[in-house]
Amino acid sequence: MRHRKDHKRIGRPTDQRTALLRSQAGCLFRHDHIKTTLIKAHETSRFADKLITLAPFGVSDDVPIKTRAAIKGVVPGIGPDDEVILWGGGIYNWFDPLTLIRAMDELRLSRPDVKLVFMGVNHPDYAFGPEVGVNLQAITLAKDLGLEGRSVFFLEGWVPYERIDDYLAEADASVCLGYENVESRFAFRTRYVDLFRARVPLLCTQGDVLADRVASEPMGITVPERGVAGVVAGIERLLDDAAFAQQCREGMARISGELSWDLAVQPLVRFCEAEGSFAMPADRRNVQAHARAGIYLGMKKLCLSPPRVP
Repeated sequence: MRHRKDHKRIGRPTDQRTALLRSQAGCLFRHDHIKTTLIKAHETSRFADKLITLAPFGVSDDVPIKTRAAIKGVVPGIGPDDEVILWGGGIYNWFDPLTLIRAMDELRLSRPDVKLVFMGVNHPDYAFGPEVGVNLQAITLAKDLGLEGRSVFFLEGWVPYERIDDYLAEADASVCLGYENVESRFAFRTRYVDLFRARVPLLCTQGDVLADRVASEPMGITVPERGVAGVVAGIERLLDDAAFAQQCREGMARISGELSWDLAVQPLVRFCEAEGSFAMPADRRNVQAHARAGIYLGMKKLCLSPPRVP
């Protein structure tokens, strides 16, 4: 009889069973799949599940502190009294900066003081650059519409994370547009959490987990994909409706507490404090880490993004 027993012995004593499952779980993690019997596969899956825990992305508890001017009165074409909309990160192929640039074209006559700033177009890993992909499309569209350097600004280089607070502190609102698809639905936009910490009201595309929170808290405004009119109206409300903007900042303050690193890493802390270790021996980890670093640096040199041509 098997009263209150939730596993199969698979024909081995306990110590041999544990050793077998530990070995099979290690092979599964290393090679992504293993070939075994159905019963052993079930037991290995149950065993492996206990070795995995989840820790969400977190955010610092510190409120952003501005150390020096970064945008207003610094970037040519942006005055100290202009209103800045910040695109808080890189421009990648899964984002939609083109709709935002077309919205800025709609706004430029009625709101010449509103400036859109892309916070860096030269990815430090040279994976994306101003001469390829959606980066190039965005820059070309802004030039064709006569917006570059007037209403739309692409900052050269890349903003070091140590200086991001200076940029966040000068943003009156923030924008991140994408597409309503599977990638977005299951994505966790890490750039959002810095905006939450800095209390910068956000306009974003609807359809993902954090966008749902942005709409419900509220922490900003969500819009359908590719909707220029909705983006224009959203920007105007974030900049002009002071009461709503303050409500968004209060919502961001609440969620920042939920996402603090102290809370976010608790599952990882409990996992590390548990008895036993399933980690690869330190000497093997060191060898593999150095090998990965060598491969990474080699590929980085091969994939250099060409410098931007004025």
